[in-house]
Amino acid sequence: MNDHRKERRLMAVMAADVVGYSRLVRADEESTIQRFKDLKTELFDPKLTQHRGRIVKLMGDGLLVEFASVVDAVRAASQIQAEVIQHNDKWSADKKMFLRIGINVGDVVIDGDDIHGDGVNVAARLEALAPPGGIYISDGAYEQVRDRLDLPFTDLGEQELKNIDRPVHVYAVGDVFKATKVSQSAQDVKKQISQLDMAQKSRPSIFRYASYGVVSLGILIGAGFYWKSAFSDVDQVTSMDASEQQAVVSIMVLPFTNDTGDPEQDYIADGLTVSVTSDLSRIRDAFVAAARTAFAYKNKPITLEQLGSDEGVRFVLQGNVQRGGDKIRINAQLADTQSGEQLWAETFEGDQANLFVLQDLVTARIGNSIGREMVILAARENETIVNDPKAADLILRAQAATLKPQSLENWQQIEKWFRQALELEAENTTALHGLSRSLVVQAFNFGYKLDPDIKEQKFTEGRDYALKAKELDPNNPMIYGALALYYSTHNDFPAQKRAVETWLSLDPKNPMAYNFEANSQIYLGNYKKSIELLDQGSALDPKHPNPLLAVSYFRAYFLLGDDDSAIEWAQRALELNSRFSEAYVFLAMAYARKGDEIKAEEAVKKLFIANPKFKLTNFRKPQSSRPDAHNEAYSEILLPAGRNAGLPE
Repeated sequence: MNDHRKERRLMAVMAADVVGYSRLVRADEESTIQRFKDLKTELFDPKLTQHRGRIVKLMGDGLLVEFASVVDAVRAASQIQAEVIQHNDKWSADKKMFLRIGINVGDVVIDGDDIHGDGVNVAARLEALAPPGGIYISDGAYEQVRDRLDLPFTDLGEQELKNIDRPVHVYAVGDVFKATKVSQSAQDVKKQISQLDMAQKSRPSIFRYASYGVVSLGILIGAGFYWKSAFSDVDQVTSMDASEQQAVVSIMVLPFTNDTGDPEQDYIADGLTVSVTSDLSRIRDAFVAAARTAFAYKNKPITLEQLGSDEGVRFVLQGNVQRGGDKIRINAQLADTQSGEQLWAETFEGDQANLFVLQDLVTARIGNSIGREMVILAARENETIVNDPKAADLILRAQAATLKPQSLENWQQIEKWFRQALELEAENTTALHGLSRSLVVQAFNFGYKLDPDIKEQKFTEGRDYALKAKELDPNNPMIYGALALYYSTHNDFPAQKRAVETWLSLDPKNPMAYNFEANSQIYLGNYKKSIELLDQGSALDPKHPNPLLAVSYFRAYFLLGDDDSAIEWAQRALELNSRFSEAYVFLAMAYARKGDEIKAEEAVKKLFIANPKFKLTNFRKPQSSRPDAHNEAYSEILLPAGRNAGLPE
């Protein structure tokens, strides 16, 4: 009797790919393909031979490699990433290639010359998670190399990886800042930072906000933290008693340490500490320890547990400033004082001449990222409270729930929590806006499941709550996102555009504000401008890509006639949220336009699983108030493409 069992082996697996390869191909196909071949021949092949790696297979712009030793795999990856920088020097900024690499050690199924199994899947997911220029490894790999390689490692904590049953503890290898050297040129990055800085200076300074969230289909941003007056002195934030702090998130920014080797550079670290503290102190319903209090701990040894006990804070942000030549590097980490775990870490780098621009970027990234970590943890714990939770607790639960996969039931629960919060505090603008958002999301994203009268009732009620919140707090930018979504569905493009422009002017560091403006540009037919805005928004919070940015990307690329990029972004949107029925619509149309009938039919089938009532004539249909460019695109591009894909009218 034949034994059909596959051979299994414990091995180290490396997955690597080129970031933005399809865009490079579009710009210059022959040159890009040749440059990738040069990378493989001149860089990958010699390093893999040197470190006993074997290329299992090439996957377009990626490689799957096996190693007998994890040490060999990590050493090879580190050297490859270092040499890619040098390799890029001979190419112009728009032609540079950046790699991302994932490494795992695990049980692998041997299938001839191929390999399969969880060991491979985890490596591939780590590669997808890694930033451009980065190397992410699993905890199993880390344990084998931590004391054997002279490389820095950054603990990124447990991460949920797609199609992997358990969370995987992830570590970054080497220079984590390579993440910010995305597939833009250095000039693009400087230009983007400069634009953010100019927007910061030009907009009204009465209110600033940090935001996060998963959003409804098409336009609407999800949960947000709301910032208090920019005129408030950071040292006016004083102490609270323990009972008050139980209902809010609380944080201390420890003085950043000066690791430049020059004591005269202390002012950089100290100024950054005050700046970040000031920004975080504007988070509504949060307690932020005063900078004066934090500076009492400067250069003093103290544990996270002690800080939590002595100062009553749940989270601590700490970091350092380094210098190399004319470059300044800033490292920041967020930790939980109760568990001692690191929740978030990021590294930033820039020219010392642009110190204040760099500082502004740092505070924007921190505000966009750590608010998410704090609210999720606080809400998870507050869910155990059963005896009359206060309004802040209810708001935390609702905000954290917006990060869950999209469903009508989930948004109905969010609606319920915000209504309960308003029963306790009728003029709480955070709850008013949250309720408004939950209502318009239900109507916009799940209207096909609702009775038409109920759908319109939710739209109208959502608008009314947004307008009430606007009366109480006209400088709350998130309100304008809800209003923009209402206007977009009620034939008022001018009002929609004004709402979007107001939001972006009030909150130029919010990724989704750029998404809203990108959608306006799509309606105006400015597809390339839309993609530029989406690139700016994506760069503001690269660790937490928002599914709606992907939705806007595939719409813009499809209307530009770039089917490959439209397909790529539609697939990314579905990886981030499998319930996006619109992604299946564009997949079907793009595949059909490419002549791939099998994949087009498959996308149509999945569309009707997600949205059984889909009709082409109700999809992005013209409105009299919308620009002629959109109405023409509908009749000349979308409608014919939908019919070609076999979508029902």
